[in-house]
Amino acid sequence: MVCGEAVYSISGWLNERNVDVKQLSLQVRDELLMQSVFLDIHRSGELFGGEAISTVNYQRDGLEKVLGLLDKWIESVISIGFDTLFLDEPHAGNETLKFISSISQKYKDLVHFYVCFCDDTFTRLTDKDIIRLPIKNVGLSAYFWTNDDSKIEKTLRIWIARLLKLRPNNHHIWIQGFDLPKGCEHVPVLVYNIAKELGVKNFGFWAYKSAEATSAKRAINYKFVWKQTCNLFNNSAEIMIS
Repeated sequence: MVCGEAVYSISGWLNERNVDVKQLSLQVRDELLMQSVFLDIHRSGELFGGEAISTVNYQRDGLEKVLGLLDKWIESVISIGFDTLFLDEPHAGNETLKFISSISQKYKDLVHFYVCFCDDTFTRLTDKDIIRLPIKNVGLSAYFWTNDDSKIEKTLRIWIARLLKLRPNNHHIWIQGFDLPKGCEHVPVLVYNIAKELGVKNFGFWAYKSAEATSAKRAINYKFVWKQTCNLFNNSAEIMIS
């Protein structure tokens, strides 16, 4: 991903009926000319981001139980043939760093890991923590809960400056494609342009079906948001689509 790697996530496809995941991954590689295909363990154990519902909760059932489920999942996807896994906004409080480090060290010879942090976790982790993470690529969810463009730009520049300083060659940011009220459809484009100006080469954005399926947080004009944002990537291979 250092040079603008094209990556496709098929996190949602595992819930579809009659889907041969291994065959699907090969199709994505061949037909979309993607360099890598990764899987995202969405919301599992209430330990990751996403709108899915999990019957296991790490706070209630303990982190060890969730790690046991995660082991089974990782072993399964490795056996299918995947070489890259995506950890979507892990949030285990003070144990987040320990959690990420333990699983990445355990499987480092079998699979690569990408991780994306929410703004709270990214801010809470120290510079040393982020630099030393045994992860192939570290990202940030560049999501904003304001319609003030000046605040968005100010915050974004601070975040990106830190990310580029700590992980100059293996970073990415996710562009917000949901929870955008009417009048804020331009925010993804604003974020992309500023990030690209500052030197970010790798971006993540939701696929159309993901944007459409989002319930409570669906953007008001999600079709327009998706179309205008994806148009930014027409002439480049630098986007991760979830």
